[in-house]
Order: sequence, then structure tokens, then C-alpha cells
Amino acid sequence: MRVRYLTALLAPAVLLLGLVWLASTTFAAPAARVTICHIPPGNADNFHTITISENAFAAHLAHGDVSGACDAACAVLCNDGDACTIDDTGDCEQTGCPATPELVDCNDGNECTADSCAAADGCVNTPRLGEACDDSQVCSGPDMCNAEGQCVGPAIDDCCLSNDDCSQNPCDQASCNLDTNRCGNDPVICTPPDLCSVSECAPDTGLCVDTPAVCPEGETCNPATGNCENEATDKVVFVTSQTYTGNLGGLLGADTKCQTAATNAGLGGVYKAWISDSLGESPDTRLTHATVPYVRTDGAVVANNWITLTGQFLINALNRDEDAVVIPDCEDDRQDCPERVWTATRGTGLPNLNLPACGNWTDGSGSTQTVVGKPSSRAGAWTGFIGQDCDIPSHLYCFEQ
Repeated sequence: MRVRYLTALLAPAVLLLGLVWLASTTFAAPAARVTICHIPPGNADNFHTITISENAFAAHLAHGDVSGACDAACAVLCNDGDACTIDDTGDCEQTGCPATPELVDCNDGNECTADSCAAADGCVNTPRLGEACDDSQVCSGPDMCNAEGQCVGPAIDDCCLSNDDCSQNPCDQASCNLDTNRCGNDPVICTPPDLCSVSECAPDTGLCVDTPAVCPEGETCNPATGNCENEATDKVVFVTSQTYTGNLGGLLGADTKCQTAATNAGLGGVYKAWISDSLGESPDTRLTHATVPYVRTDGAVVANNWITLTGQFLINALNRDEDAVVIPDCEDDRQDCPERVWTATRGTGLPNLNLPACGNWTDGSGSTQTVVGKPSSRAGAWTGFIGQDCDIPSHLYCFEQ
């Protein structure tokens, strides 16, 4: 009874296990498939692409087949052992390995290498050391190939590509000439007002700055020479020994005549004539207003300074020439006296234009007149005596500056 009962219970379980086993053997999933390039043994040129079970993959690789399609393995399948040929055509399964493979292009596009190919190693790019080349840089050169196969050249002095490459000093006023790629300067020119000054361009502003000369103590700068000289204790004045018509060559010509007379007499310094013109020039504007005495060439004081010179009376008459010789006066005050002095100037040093200044000292004819001075006079007549025709030869007063 018990046995029959157990049998009845086990029968369904056994039946179920049987059904499970049957299903597992009947419906098991097939193995995955893979693509390989099959190379038949003994017929390597007949390679072709096939698909096999994954379970057989290892065995195929073991006897020389290659994973993947044959066209993807042309480099291996067609390898001729020469690194200078192109074995990978990408379509070797259809066309076969090339009978005459295409050569490898070893040109690296570098002018500084010699390009060649070695069968064992492939491309060789040897530097052309020392050969001329062009690095395409405007501001370098001469360019040459170096040991690394690079084209290099030293920087060219003063080469520029823009104004920024040139001097930034405003005194240089530099700019880049793009036709020559060279910096050009148009420097600021500074002109000093006299020989006793130095004028230089300030690099921070580009403006001219005047600096006066510095002399040792007891010396002053002579504006005529630019040299430091002992401070003058007096100023020499004289009457020219020579006489001239009213055509003096203008104010400059009159000054030149005074300077020539002083130089020939061995008198140092710069001399100018005591004359005025109708253009506003006069001793007051042209001559130094000395603070030291004016003395004749014989040492006699004419005036203590500019103020007393242009006052009412001179201390001594200004009647000595450059050699200290007295200029004689005419016995009378006739107009044609040859011992007069051209001035056209008042005692104050200002112009006296009651009469024309002989065409501003370019007219020596008798058709015009001007004011002359009387050298023997200590009063205002020394510079403003009478009117005289411009063709009558007369002297000049000369003053050291």
C-alpha cells in the first residue's frame, strides 16, 4: 500500500524531468559565427573571405587564416618584404596582389631634407645641412638648413614689418618702409637760439629743449663763438677810419664793416654798427645793453653803461677810430663835411626817421638824405646832428657786443 502510494507520487516528477531534458537537447542556441580570411594551405594566393562558427575560430587561426575580411588584411596577404612598396591595395581579394606594387612616396615636402627609401626601413629623410633655403620669413636671412632639417636664418638688423618694429623714441620719428622692410628715421632737428645754448630733443616728449652753456665762475659764454670767456669789464667802441656812402649793404653790411675794422685792428669780440632802418631795427633792438662801461680804443670812458649812453651827454666824445686815432671834425658845420657818421638814430638808441635811412642803407646816391652824427660832440648831436646826402662818404660807430 505504501509502495503503491510512493510510486504514484514520483511518477509525475520523473515525467517532468524527462520533458525538461528533452527540451534542452532539442532547442539549444547555435554557436556564433565570425568572418575570417581563409588561406588554403599550399595555395596561399587563393585566399578568400568565409564565415565560420566561433567554435572553429581558434583552429582556423592556428593553420594560418586571418581574422576579418581579406580586403582588410591586404598589407599582410600581399607583403613583399619591401618597405618601399605599397602592399595594402584594399581590394586584393578581387584583384589579387599587385604584380608591380606602387612605390611609397617619401617626399616630406621639406626643402631641407634629401628624401630616399630603404627596402628594410622605408623612407629616409636626410637633412641637407648647410644648403641654402627659404624660411618664408621676411626679416631673417640668409637662410640655411640645419642638422635637424629645419630652414633657419638669423634676424636681419633694422628689418621691420610695421612701425611697431622701429624705434619708439619720438625724437627719431621712425617708420617702416614696407617696400624695403627697413626702418627709416626722420629725426627731430633742434636748433639752439645761439652758440651759448645746446638744444636737444627730449625722448619722452619729442620736443626740443634748450639748455644754456655753463661756464666756470668768473666767465661768461660769448654768443658769437660759444666759448666761455672772462667776464668783460668794459665794451670797446670806436669810429671806423674808413668812410662809405649810404649804400652799406643793409644793416648786415654795416655790421660786417665794423667787424672787419675791429679784426684788422686786433680788437677781440663781436662788433655791430650803431644805425637804424625804416623797418623797425635800431641800436635799441640790435645791440647789447651793456651794464659795464663803454670805452674808446684809447681807454677813455664814453659812458658808464647803456643807460648813460642813451642819456643826455657822453662822458667823452666818441671820436677815436679802431687804432685810437682821433677823427677830426670839420672846422665848420657845413653839410658836406666828410667826417660825419651814418646813424639815422636818436640819442635814445631809437630810429630817427625824419629823413629816410638811405633806402635802408642800400642807396648811395645824392637824391636821398639821412641823419648823421657828429663824433666830436658829447651832446645828442653825436648821433643826431643834421641831415646829409647819401652819396657823401661818412664813418660808422661800432660797438662791442
